[in-house]
Amino acid sequence: MIAEIAENYTEKQRLLAKKYDNIYDVFDEIISKIDLFSAIKYEDNSSLNYGIYLYVEDVKDHIKALEFQLKREILEQTLKV
Repeated sequence: MIAEIAENYTEKQRLLAKKYDNIYDVFDEIISKIDLFSAIKYEDNSSLNYGIYLYVEDVKDHIKALEFQLKREILEQTLKV
């Protein structure tokens, strides 16, 4: 079953999946990468900087919501693969 699912992912994606101890470490890694992107400032373009900040915060909220949903489905034993 896992081999059939693994066929849908690239080698890099499969290696990254093995890198972390648990799925929540992956969420933390994604958030840190997004924070780094948010820290990039474009000179003399405050509206672009603010737009990027708002977009990044929205993406972070979605990732945290996904993490919460995953935890809830695991605890309720309703997680579907």
